[in-house]
Amino acid sequence: MMTEIQRCTAKAPVPSLNENRRGRECFLDESGEPSDRAGPDLTTAEPIEDVISRLKRARSTFPMEFIQACRDSGISLHVMYWKDGTKEFRVGYACDVQEDIRRARGDALEAILRSTDRRRESVVEVVEWLGWFVDNRPFASIEEAADQYLAIGGRILADPDGGCTEALSFDPQVPDLEFREGYPRRRVLHRYGATLRQKGAREQMAELVKAKGAFRPGCGWYVLEAPRQSRESGS
Repeated sequence: MMTEIQRCTAKAPVPSLNENRRGRECFLDESGEPSDRAGPDLTTAEPIEDVISRLKRARSTFPMEFIQACRDSGISLHVMYWKDGTKEFRVGYACDVQEDIRRARGDALEAILRSTDRRRESVVEVVEWLGWFVDNRPFASIEEAADQYLAIGGRILADPDGGCTEALSFDPQVPDLEFREGYPRRRVLHRYGATLRQKGAREQMAELVKAKGAFRPGCGWYVLEAPRQSRESGS
């Protein structure tokens, strides 16, 4: 299925009351300093005609070259999964003092991206692999959500008042593993959150924890976690 491309523009910043500092604290430049522009200075950027000419010649390197061209133009990219499973490729534009220049560059970049399905989908695949995604697809059931959360080393707790919360320990190896494996842990967290945002889902999760978890008499909480052997093998 062809991924739909959506252009997203950030809202204009609230102007400063001090006219001499208008917008200076709304954005960060390429050095991370407060600025009235978001990202690189596009007045000194490589001409977009040269960028497009190079991209037209690219083959296997097209996805990474396209992504770099967007970054050099202050354009953000991410993949969005909606609740119903619809997948969108989102191209983000900041509303700053370089908006007109950025839009012209973006129009040219989007045109070459739309020129063939192969180019479009290759970029979408790499962007998602880099972890630039938001996955709002809920799991099929509360049980599946719990199983997936436990599988990444998390614990789910139900308090005496019927609420539930989660705990996930930090493993220093996780960032490297996530990068190499395409961010599966991040996807589980997104989908788990989407599941529990549904009406009544937290109450259902609390009941599941009480039914399957271990009771801690000292605090009155129930704790659901994967068996120790599973946690150690998963890490």
